[in-house]
Amino acid sequence: PKMATIYNDAKRVCVWLGKGGESTEKALSFVGRILDLDSFDRLVADQNSVKDWHALWELMNSPWFSRRWVIQEIALARQATVHCGKARPVQWRDFANAVALFGSRYHQIRELFKASAEFGNHFYHLGDVTALGAHRLVDESSNLFRKSDDGVIQEHLYSLEHLVSTLSPFQATNPRDTIYAVLSLAEDTGAMFSARPSAHIPVDGGTATENTELSDRDKKTLQNVMSVWRKQVEKPYPVDYDKSFFEVCKDFLEFTIESSQSLDMICRPWAPVPLSADEQLPSWIPTVRGAPYRPGANGYHNRVNADNLVGVPSTGKRNYNAARKY
Repeated sequence: PKMATIYNDAKRVCVWLGKGGESTEKALSFVGRILDLDSFDRLVADQNSVKDWHALWELMNSPWFSRRWVIQEIALARQATVHCGKARPVQWRDFANAVALFGSRYHQIRELFKASAEFGNHFYHLGDVTALGAHRLVDESSNLFRKSDDGVIQEHLYSLEHLVSTLSPFQATNPRDTIYAVLSLAEDTGAMFSARPSAHIPVDGGTATENTELSDRDKKTLQNVMSVWRKQVEKPYPVDYDKSFFEVCKDFLEFTIESSQSLDMICRPWAPVPLSADEQLPSWIPTVRGAPYRPGANGYHNRVNADNLVGVPSTGKRNYNAARKY
C-alpha cells in the first residue's frame, strides 16, 4: 500500500534501464521519428531504417520490462520518463506510443530484415514483437485504471483473476509476488491494497445524506448493499510470505473461484515454473510452460503452444467452445 501511494503521488517516476550504449541512444532518438506520423509510413518501408528498428527491439528486450513489480510502478505513475545511459530521456507516453506503433506494423517491418544481408535475410529475426515484455507492459498498463486529467486513479477496471491471467510473462524473484505484486491494481482487491480505492461509498449508519428521505424498501436495499460492500472491503486478502508458494496458489484460486463462480482459472497457464522437482505443482495450477509464447535462448519470442481453452476473463469470449451453449 505504501508503494502504491508513493508511485501515484510522485511528481515524476524515472525509469532507469541501465548504462546502455550507442544502440540505446539510437533507439531513444528513433522514438521521436516514429511519432512523426508523416514519416512513420516511410520508416516501416525504408531499408535504411532497419538498424533503428533493431536498436528499438534491443531496448524493448531490457530485463526491466520483464519484472512483475514494474507494472505497478508504471501503471500508478501520473508521469514517467525513460532514462538509459547518456541518451536524452523520453516521456513514457511517447515511448509507449512508439512501442505500440512498432507492434502494429511489425509484420511489415519483418520484410526489412528479410531483405537485409546484415541481419542474415532472416524474416523472423525479431520473433513476435507483441509478445515482448515491453509491448505487453505498454498494452496492459494503459488499460488498468480510469484516471482523472491529473492522473489520480478514479476506478480500477480489472479483477485479480484477469491480471494474473494476462500478466503471466512478467517474472518475480519471489514466486509469491506473482499474486502479491498486482493486488493494488485489481478491482476486487484494490480497495484493500491501493492508495486510491476504486469506489467510495458513504457509510453513515444506513442513510445516504441528511436531506434524502428513503422508503423502508429503499433503506433495506441500501443496508443489504452496504453489508455486501463492507464484507468485500473489510475481508482481508491473505498476504503471508511465510506460506509456501503452493499455499499462496491455493489462497488465490479459492478467492478467484468464489469471486467468479467459475473454474476457468485452473485451465490458464499462469504460475511460474518451480525451480526444483520437490516443488512440483498439481495439474490444477498450470505453469507458464503452457503459455502460447515463450522466449528462446536467443531472446526471440515465438509461439510454442495453442491459446488456452477458456480465453481471457472479463472479455466474455472463449477461444474454443465445443459444447456451444449446451
